[in-house]
Amino acid sequence: MKRTLSIALMLCLLLCMLPLTASAAAQPVITEQPTGTDQQIGTPYMLWIDAVSPDGGTLSYQWYQTTVNDISTIKAIIDYDDLYASQEASYVPDPEIGTTYYCCMVTNTLSDGTSDFIYSDLVAVTFRAKEFNLFALKDLTPPAVGEKPDTTVTRVTDDPNNFYGYDVLSVSWSPNDATFRAGVAYTVKIRCRVWENAAPRSDYFGTINGADAVMPSDFDADGEITVSYTYPELKPVQVGKPTITAEPEDVEVKRGEETKLEVTVRAPEDSAKLIYLWFSSETGEGDAYTKDGAETGKWTALTDCRESSMMPDTAKTGTTYYKLVVINEDKDGNTNFTESRAAKVSVVRERRKNGKAMDSSTQAGESEVTTAAGETPKNGGMKPVTILIIALSALAVALAAALTVLLIAKKNRNKKQ
Repeated sequence: MKRTLSIALMLCLLLCMLPLTASAAAQPVITEQPTGTDQQIGTPYMLWIDAVSPDGGTLSYQWYQTTVNDISTIKAIIDYDDLYASQEASYVPDPEIGTTYYCCMVTNTLSDGTSDFIYSDLVAVTFRAKEFNLFALKDLTPPAVGEKPDTTVTRVTDDPNNFYGYDVLSVSWSPNDATFRAGVAYTVKIRCRVWENAAPRSDYFGTINGADAVMPSDFDADGEITVSYTYPELKPVQVGKPTITAEPEDVEVKRGEETKLEVTVRAPEDSAKLIYLWFSSETGEGDAYTKDGAETGKWTALTDCRESSMMPDTAKTGTTYYKLVVINEDKDGNTNFTESRAAKVSVVRERRKNGKAMDSSTQAGESEVTTAAGETPKNGGMKPVTILIIALSALAVALAAALTVLLIAKKNRNKKQ
């Protein structure tokens, strides 16, 4: 009996020591959160999390991802090629250009099968295309008005160890101008080969001039690719205009005499040299130059007049108009111009005493007299025949008067007798 009571007492003590219910697993504690990155594609990046179990349970991991910064949209990462890749404390995301958000669920599991879990922070992982800026690496000269296009081909690299780089195979410009012109948007095409460790690479990412992404599919089997870039429209270079301080004056000159047209010009500060172009016209209407610096065709260029002054042709009578185009050229060959007023040059046969000029055709009743240059016409400009007629007329008048006087005198003598 006593033995039975002792066993019952021991059983009661043992039952009192047992818990009434099984204890739940504690939530794991994250001691190091994963951190995101923003980097060029090509270098792997590893996400890492560190956690502990407060009650000695076993920790397990599952990585999740989403395309937006919202943890409610996450989906478990399943890599069918490696099922355990996303179930470790670390994870290496696939290198895809763009931004993806990641987090990790850490689970604490006890031996009796109970567990609890916690999510890590949601972090952003951004991969950018490799920025091999062909223009910067090649030192391609951007287009500038008046400059020749850069078509240099060379091997270039920005790697100090010369491990990777690019062969520039050809460079072409469109439009294919000898020099760049204002108001034109030029496109450059570059044919290049990407190499790494002396071998061509066709699985390279990149950008052209910080824009258009280059994908592996853009390369051919030899690792070559043709890329293009269009520059903004070139703006005209602002070159100073020459200032005409004294315009050419109208002039009237006798045929065969010399006269000079003169213009005074002040050069702008950016001037390397001034170019003078004289033009002539029968009407004096319109401009000699367009605003773009081309001849209008309304005026005739005088190719032998290249100074600020010129001697008009006075061999023939008539009226001719002259004007000067002054071109300023800076040190880079850029130009701007100014036109003078149209100066009227009248060439006449002679000048009268009263200052009026005789035209090439004389009016009825006028005598036309030609004298040597510089001489003053004698006898009022009359011809010898005219002078003879006048003299004979005067003589006849004098003889008639004398005869009349003699007749009157004779008549008076007869009366006295």
